[in-house]
Amino acid sequence: MEAVADRLRMAEQAFKKARAAGVPIVFGSGATSATIPHGIGADQFAYFVKWGMTPAQALATATVNGAAILGMDKKLGRIAPGYFADIVAFDPKTIGDRATYEKPHQYSTGVRHVWVNGVQVLKEGEHTGEKPGMVVRGPGWHGVQN
Repeated sequence: MEAVADRLRMAEQAFKKARAAGVPIVFGSGATSATIPHGIGADQFAYFVKWGMTPAQALATATVNGAAILGMDKKLGRIAPGYFADIVAFDPKTIGDRATYEKPHQYSTGVRHVWVNGVQVLKEGEHTGEKPGMVVRGPGWHGVQN
């Protein structure tokens, strides 16, 4: 665990230097991937707040900041008509993260409702059968159209 603590200290230093220099912080950018394994990425929010962001600024790293970096802030990053958005509803008293460093691929508990692009896909903790997700490609994508 000492190696993890060392990586967290380095990630905190890099995070603070980047913010001080005006670098936009984007959730899931990979900057902390060696520190925060896949599956427990939501912990980034807590670290961002611990390292100096407000909760609203931390949330923006996963919404408006990411959309702006991708040049897609007219389609993504907000809950508004015409935008692609996913919403997760939960009770903070029952939500739980079961993922650990040893077992990062564990589902959270307490998630009751999820909407993807305005369609409910999880209702009272059960999948509705709906699959409204889609690939949203940015302006830099030049591949084959589906």
